[in-house]
Amino acid sequence: MPWLSGLVTVLLAIIALMIVLIAVPKILHALEGGNPWWALLATLCVVGSVGGFCLAFTGAYRGRGNLAGAACVEAGLTQKGAATFLPGGQAGAAGAIAVVLRRTGMTSEELADRGVALLVLVHAPYFLGILGVGLVVGTGVVDLSVAPAFIWSATVVAGLVVLAAVLVALLVRPAVSGQPDPHGFRERTRQLVRACAGGVRSAVGLVRIPAAVVGTLIYVSLDCGTLVVAMHIFGQNPPLISVIMAWLMAQVVSLIPVPAGIGTVDAGVLGTLVVFGQSAQDMAAPTIAYHALSLAIPAIAGGIGFLLLRRRLVDDAVGGGDPVLVGSAGG
Repeated sequence: MPWLSGLVTVLLAIIALMIVLIAVPKILHALEGGNPWWALLATLCVVGSVGGFCLAFTGAYRGRGNLAGAACVEAGLTQKGAATFLPGGQAGAAGAIAVVLRRTGMTSEELADRGVALLVLVHAPYFLGILGVGLVVGTGVVDLSVAPAFIWSATVVAGLVVLAAVLVALLVRPAVSGQPDPHGFRERTRQLVRACAGGVRSAVGLVRIPAAVVGTLIYVSLDCGTLVVAMHIFGQNPPLISVIMAWLMAQVVSLIPVPAGIGTVDAGVLGTLVVFGQSAQDMAAPTIAYHALSLAIPAIAGGIGFLLLRRRLVDDAVGGGDPVLVGSAGG
């Protein structure tokens, strides 16, 4: 319904504006006394990371339904922007973007499969990274004098998550398209697990798509690079592996359903760095700068992407259907 779509647009614009109004003063305050050139580099890292996510999104969704071309990028921007303020981060944003993508002709099965596959693809590096860093630090290959209980606990949990994903993909039969909607809690739960199993298998298939793999690598590496550069803004130079571990932990705790990851991301970064022997006072400003940048820029880009995508879909509907792909050169 047009009025409902317009209401959602206004609400998303208000939320994005609120995040920007909160984040920008934090950025300016955090950057006081910092090196402006490092700050510029951190900003470019965030922009590049958003671009990487859009590339991964395009690799996962291109050709599905009537979605193609620029519309893929706009949808990717929308999901990335929504992840900054919706509870659950990318998981919550995937559900929100599915409502929009239904208008491109995708079936519920396609939306569930592509959504889970993309989530697995972009989140797998977090758990694999924690597993790898944990083994390197826990076995003493890199000596950081960190508490063994912390590093081994994080390593075991990450390993269990990876193992669970593999077992679900191997042992659970994926959902079959065309089945009637499930009724009852048990049936819905079974259908959800089957959808997840299919999504994990599809994520493995995405590894063969260059855009999905390259986009994920750019997205992950530059987002982590933002935190690394944020340290240099204030002249801090903690061990690189401790910063990487702090970033990984922040990404995992950001899955906790808290809007904009307020409190969770900061606690994940700062808490991990303190465990690795860094001063909380020294690490506070870089942590705030990283989180503020990673909120403000995607929120602005996501708002622009949503407005462009909505206009494109409305124009396509008014134009009389879908003889061409949404977002193609002729659309």
